Amino acid sequence: MSFGKKRKMRNRFSSRKAQITIFIIIGIVLLFTSATIIYIKNQITVQNIQVRKDISNLPLESQAVTLFVEQCLKETAVSGAYISAFQGGYINPPENRISTEYSDIPFYQYEGRNIMPSVNVIEYELSYYVAASLPDCINDFENILNPGITITAENISVETKLAETDINFKAKYPITIVEEGKEQKIFDFYITIPIRLLKTYEISQKIIEKEIENQKNLDLEFLMNLGMQVTIIPYDENEVIYSIYDNKSDILDEKSFVFLFASKLKNISKNTPILKEIGILNATEGIPFYKKIEAEDPKGKLLSFSDDTALFEINSTTGEINFIPGPFDTGMHSIRISATNGNEETYEIFVLNISNTNNNPIMSWIPEQSLTVNILYTYSIDASDIDGDILTFNSNSNIFKVDNETGEINITPTETGTFAVNISVHDPSEGSDFQIVDFNVKGPSIGFT
Repeated sequence: MSFGKKRKMRNRFSSRKAQITIFIIIGIVLLFTSATIIYIKNQITVQNIQVRKDISNLPLESQAVTLFVEQCLKETAVSGAYISAFQGGYINPPENRISTEYSDIPFYQYEGRNIMPSVNVIEYELSYYVAASLPDCINDFENILNPGITITAENISVETKLAETDINFKAKYPITIVEEGKEQKIFDFYITIPIRLLKTYEISQKIIEKEIENQKNLDLEFLMNLGMQVTIIPYDENEVIYSIYDNKSDILDEKSFVFLFASKLKNISKNTPILKEIGILNATEGIPFYKKIEAEDPKGKLLSFSDDTALFEINSTTGEINFIPGPFDTGMHSIRISATNGNEETYEIFVLNISNTNNNPIMSWIPEQSLTVNILYTYSIDASDIDGDILTFNSNSNIFKVDNETGEINITPTETGTFAVNISVHDPSEGSDFQIVDFNVKGPSIGFT
């Protein structure tokens, strides 16, 4: 993003088309600890800002100019980051927004549609703000000009990159310093500010994805597990403002870093059926599962139920779910249940967790075996396990052994007779199957080897 040094940033904070309700004003004042965006722009005391590490190799006048530009760069960058957070990642918010006394808060979800800005958009807006605001701070270098020195600057180009724990800024700002006929040039300036704008944005993304999935405001337990302090402020019918507070990004003295965005849920008619929240349900393989879905119609109309899963078929009249989970049904299933009165429909998405019960392995039938003395005999035991467990084989025979891993038998009998052998197969959960098999050996009795 490039700007000429004289271009001015349009001030979006001097007028408002709409005023927020008293309730919202109180809420946001508490969140901001009475700080306004204008105050932030004019009163910046910054800590822990990283700039270029070594400028000692530069001439003294270049060092002074570099330090001055980097100071202005960090002030405008921090100001831009705070404004961006107050306005959901925007410097110039879109039309879909809530206008308050303190900021314009964009909708991230609008009646089921995700209209969040991308990370690239946030970076572009920050670059725009810094490039437009930096010349005002530089003020033609009037604060650092010494007699006999001229300083001229060309257009500014700013590149912004959001990282997990900070924001990186690179400003291409060609500056020429002339002193006693000698010319010095400076081109690039770098700073990193420890503000977790990307982290707060990612949390807002999780909130919006969850909201769109459920089309209702989220429960406190979900919000409390996001890693930052999240507050919901009701605004209007089906509209709320979300506030994400990150104390690790508080780098302005006594000014809280707050990320704001808004959400507008789908309008629900007064005639829409109401489904009772289902939540997370648990079932076990092989054990009958029963659940009655509860719903009511505002006008007492009969409701018809439906589902979107192949696991079961809900009773369309009663809303009852009744089935026995099979061995291939284990795991977490996201299921949508709908209820309609013929004109209006509502739905709930719930999670059904089906846990596994161990199934015993099954050994294929082994008929009576015939062997001949001094002739190699081989046999491969066949067994299966519906759970896919790794199986081991064994026998109680003293005359041969079964390969524990493959189930193969390899013997050369040296003694005649009939031998009853218990052959078994086992899974890791102590499930097993066995057979007692007769091994008939014919020929002269010369013993086993």
